[in-house]
Amino acid sequence: MEQPPFGTPPPKRVQVDGTVFTFQALDNSHVVVLGTDGNLWLEQGPFGEVPPQRVQIDGSVQAFQAIDTQNVVVLGNDGKLWKEQGPFGVVPPRRQLVDSNVKQFHQGDNTNYIFALGTDGNLWLEQGSESNRQQVDSSVRSFQAVGVYAFL
Repeated sequence: MEQPPFGTPPPKRVQVDGTVFTFQALDNSHVVVLGTDGNLWLEQGPFGEVPPQRVQIDGSVQAFQAIDTQNVVVLGNDGKLWKEQGPFGVVPPRRQLVDSNVKQFHQGDNTNYIFALGTDGNLWLEQGSESNRQQVDSSVRSFQAVGVYAFL
């Protein structure tokens, strides 16, 4: 985490964590971190000691998108897409299966909708579960969602 004042590189720095594959900062004191070992953590400041105060959200994670400190969409290494809810610290947490055989996903601004690209190339607009979805397109390799619209 780099902090002001800026202007003379490098700025004041505080190490948040090590062995990080990817992360999403939620605010100045909460970061969701996917470690290189596939474990997903909700980390809380103050930062400077590695690892910081944290609770595990899930394990065997391929990708994630945090909505806030209590809600995270998680794509497992097994291709299952979950909407997971805190409080975290027990693996797996309370969660709802959104879809299976997922290659890529995007949680839009409206937290009720998730775009999910299946391993079969079908793109779906998920509205809570596999039983409540609409097919958007087929033969899709990748996509980027903006709001409730998908640009392929």
